[in-house]
Amino acid sequence: MQTECVVDGGFGGGHRLRVAGVSLALAASVALLTGGCAQPGVPDAGGAPAAATTARPPETAADGRGAAVEPTPPRPPAKPTPPRVANRTGYPFITLVGVDQFGEYTSLGLKITYAIDQHGALHALTSELEPMLGGDDAQSEDYDCKAYGGGFNQRTTWFPDTGVFVVGARVTALHDEHGKKRLLLPLAVGDHGIMAVSGPKARELEYGYVPCVGTQRARHGWRTLGYLEAGDRLSLRPDRGGRALVLSLPREPRPYVWMHFADRDAQALVPARPVVVTIDWPKRRVVVQYQATVAMTPQVARATWYLTEEGGGQGSPREAFIAKHLRDCPATTRPMDPCANPHHEFPPTLQEQP
Repeated sequence: MQTECVVDGGFGGGHRLRVAGVSLALAASVALLTGGCAQPGVPDAGGAPAAATTARPPETAADGRGAAVEPTPPRPPAKPTPPRVANRTGYPFITLVGVDQFGEYTSLGLKITYAIDQHGALHALTSELEPMLGGDDAQSEDYDCKAYGGGFNQRTTWFPDTGVFVVGARVTALHDEHGKKRLLLPLAVGDHGIMAVSGPKARELEYGYVPCVGTQRARHGWRTLGYLEAGDRLSLRPDRGGRALVLSLPREPRPYVWMHFADRDAQALVPARPVVVTIDWPKRRVVVQYQATVAMTPQVARATWYLTEEGGGQGSPREAFIAKHLRDCPATTRPMDPCANPHHEFPPTLQEQP
């Protein structure tokens, strides 16, 4: 069952986390649950800009007899709200609102479950999917491993890297599609079972993860430097022997969000970044939590989840443009994704309503 949950009330800043006997700053880009699952906010019918505007002093009007009439006070600017979100992927999703040192933004999450074939390729499943955190799931259980995995991970409104957790095997290396080795940092366990990088390689602010692979707690975890990319290869060594295997992150279908802005004739196509990867080696299953973020202003009226077509956009010029645009989107170093802005120019085939 697909549900959408708008979780409001994020907080910014950070807090101290005890990891392996060391106290480090843990970034707190987490949305707090303030109630049940709510419908996404809908901008007012006039499509008013979310940004505050400076109004001119009202002019005095007169009635037919020349008497002064008090002017109608100007309406205050509309408060920015999360967009209406539609999902055309068939996979569970969640909508969050984050407020932190970067500002106020909407975080859109989608979770895809994959099967691992004998060659290490991942194939997106259409049934027996791992669910997403819901509005009725208690925040007090965010550090526990549930059927939906770790609630803490899904309530975190932004990650700058990809966390990787495995049961039944260990990750031994990470390479890009060309065979170049990528940095993979081991995580240490801290308060509440949260894992984060510690030691000299830790950033001033580290983002933490609950190491949940479904209902199981992984003993080991890693994070990348930046996000995993399509074609990246994770080398695994099973715990109980057997040959080593290389898992390849698939190119398609790739999830993305199509955004329509409220106060202008503009749209944006935003790639979803893999932020948490969990691997259940005995079950030959991989679950990837994807995330896309957009600033609350300018106001996005509608956001729709899509998947790219198999074949990398070879089927039509429209799909080819979408695939190339997503590949060319620069990596994000803050929650507001660089491609989540209204300033891109798109060909006429993309001017239609999605």
